Amino acid sequence: MGYLMPGSLVFVLNSGNSLVMWVVLEVFSLYVLFVILRHNLRDVNMVGVVYYFLVQGVGGVILAFGVIYELSIFGNCYAFQCPVSYLGLGCIVLGLLLKLGIFPFYFWVVWVYKLLDGVQCYYVAVYPKIFPFLFLFSLFGQVEASIFFFVGLASIFLSGVEGLYVSDIREFMGYSSIGHGGWMLFCFYGGVVLFMLYYIIYYVCNYIVFNMMFGRGFNIFFGFGRGRLVVGTGFILFIIILNLGGFAPSLGFGLKLMILNSVMFSWGVVGGLVLLFMTVAAILFYVRFIQFLYSINNNYRIGRSVVWKRWFRGCTQVGLFLVFVVFYWGLFIV
Repeated sequence: MGYLMPGSLVFVLNSGNSLVMWVVLEVFSLYVLFVILRHNLRDVNMVGVVYYFLVQGVGGVILAFGVIYELSIFGNCYAFQCPVSYLGLGCIVLGLLLKLGIFPFYFWVVWVYKLLDGVQCYYVAVYPKIFPFLFLFSLFGQVEASIFFFVGLASIFLSGVEGLYVSDIREFMGYSSIGHGGWMLFCFYGGVVLFMLYYIIYYVCNYIVFNMMFGRGFNIFFGFGRGRLVVGTGFILFIIILNLGGFAPSLGFGLKLMILNSVMFSWGVVGGLVLLFMTVAAILFYVRFIQFLYSINNNYRIGRSVVWKRWFRGCTQVGLFLVFVVFYWGLFIV
C-alpha cells in the first residue's frame, strides 16, 4: 500500500486530466477495499466493509457526474483545476467531502469504525484521504473560501462534542478522523507542504495506535474498568494523543500553530479566535480520550510487541511521503 500511493500521486499530478484523476482515485479506493477485505475476520466486519463500500460508491458516482458533466457539456477536461459550471463544481466538492467523511457527511465514519477491526480502521483512516484532499486543494481557489472555513470549523466542533459520549477506542479514533479532516482543510491556507506535513504526522499516529492493538473484533474497549497499561506502552500512547490533540509541546501543537497563523493571515484575528473557540470541545474530547485509555478493562491488553518488519514498512512509507514532498511540492506552488 505504501509503495503504491507515491507512484499513483506522481501519475495523477503529472496528468491533469480530470477523468484520468477520477479513474485513479476510484481504482485506489478499490485497492483499499481489497486490503480491508484481506484483513476481514467475521461477519460483523463484513457489515462495516459493505457500508464503507456503499459510501465510497455513492461518493464516486456524485464525483463522476460532476466530471462527466463538465466534459460532455463544456468539453472541459480539467474540472479539478478550473471548473466552468456551478453544477459540476458542486457535485465534485460534494463527492469528495462524502468520500472523506467530514461535515456534512461525517455520519458514516464512526459507524464504519465501530464495525471494523483495528487494522482495517487504520487503512480506512489514512489511505483514502490523500487523493480527495489534494483534489480539493486544487479547487481551493475556485470555491468560495468561506465554504471550506465553515466545513472545517463544523468538523472540528462536532467531532469534539459528539466524541465526548463514546466508549470504544475505534469510535474515539473515528471522531478524531473527522476532526483532523477539518484541520487538513485549514492546512490549505498554509499551502500543500503544510498539508503534507500534517498528513504525515496524522499517518504516523494512526499507524502506531492501530498496530499496537493486541486483540481484534467487536466491542474493543467497550467500557471502563481498572485495567492498566504497560509503562512503556502507556508513555507512547500518551505522546501520540498529545500529537493528535495538538497539546504543547508536541509536533501536532506546532503544526496547529502554523495553521492558526495561516488562518489569521487570511481571516484576521476574528477568524483565528473563532477557530480557537471551536477547538475547546476537541480539547475536552482528547482529555477524555487519555482518561479512557488509562481506565480500560483488564480483559483487553493494548500492548503488544510490534515486529521489526512492521516498523520497517511504516518508516519506509513515511520516507516515500517525504520524498514526494521534497520533489513535487513545486507543482502546487508554480
